[in-house]
Formats: sequence, structure tokens, C-alpha cells
Amino acid sequence: MYRCRRPRSRQLPQGGGTLFRSSPRDDFPYGRKKVTRRGLNDREFIEYANSINGYDGEFDCIVIDGMARRLCVRYAVENIKDNGIIIFDNSNRSDYLEGYQYLIDRGYHQLRFWGSVTGAGFPSCTSVFIRTIDPLSKVAYQPSIFGIPEY
Repeated sequence: MYRCRRPRSRQLPQGGGTLFRSSPRDDFPYGRKKVTRRGLNDREFIEYANSINGYDGEFDCIVIDGMARRLCVRYAVENIKDNGIIIFDNSNRSDYLEGYQYLIDRGYHQLRFWGSVTGAGFPSCTSVFIRTIDPLSKVAYQPSIFGIPEY
């Protein structure tokens, strides 16, 4: 359980390769409307990505789905337990390549899960990034946690 507290003030990290430069990436092969829709204009989302720092303690699991996913990766790594799990939605998009590479460079392994997108005629991928398999259950069978009998 985590308690809320006043968010810590933090600027966009410097260095760290192409993911976090002094000038966040803004050179995409899209028009302004698509860049905004995908949350790729990093300068406009620093406060959003930094909001995770408003909570005490480290997280067991962090889901990255929404705006500024590349920036959120950096803050997720800073706030996840050593054996924590990071779930990254739409991890098939090349727009977020710097984020995937940032995780891989820090010792994370990627497990990909492909499936169809509800209401769309195309598949997408959600990835689970882990450093260790320790948080994964070694149980091959477990009855329903909802008390529902097998059919």
C-alpha cells in the first residue's frame, strides 16, 4: 500500500543516451496532430511523466499506457522494485523504441504478448519487462481465485 504525498520536483533527466537529452526528441515523421495524439511531444509531458514521484516507496508493477511513454519508462525504472514488473502497452510501435532500449540496457528482459485490438482490424503487442523471474509463480495449476468451479 502506498500513501500519497506532495510530488517531488524533478526536471527532465540529462544524458542517458537518446531517450533523455537536454532537448527532448521532437523529430517524428508525422504531422503535429499525430505527434500530439500519440503523446510524443516530450516537452509537454514532463510533469505527467514525473507524477509517479508523488508516491512513497517503490512499486511491484507499473503499467505504461497513455501519453509520454518514453519519458514514463525512465521514471518507472527509478520507482520500481528490483524484482518489479513493467507492463508496456502497444510495444510494437517504433515511436517508443528509445523506451524499450532503455529498459534492455538496464537489464530487463522482454516478454511479448500479441493480440487483436478491440474494435480495430489489426493486432498489437503488450510487453512485460522483467529483470528476474523471481516474481513469477512456479505453480503450474491453481484453482480459480474467484471460487468459480471448473466447467
